[in-house]
Amino acid sequence: MAFVNQIASTKADAPDRDMSIIFGYSIFAVAMLIAIYIAGGEPGTATGDFANMVVFP
Repeated sequence: MAFVNQIASTKADAPDRDMSIIFGYSIFAVAMLIAIYIAGGEPGTATGDFANMVVFP
């Protein structure tokens, strides 16, 4: 029975890292969207074509 109490106390003492993980993935997603936008603006791709690529993948 002491083992169950030990698990319960360690779970309560564990730090909550969910928000930092979600924040990290959201920053990564924004960086990827910016990279795609910059790559799509290279010569040969019109602005309208880029908008159509976003709407109609």
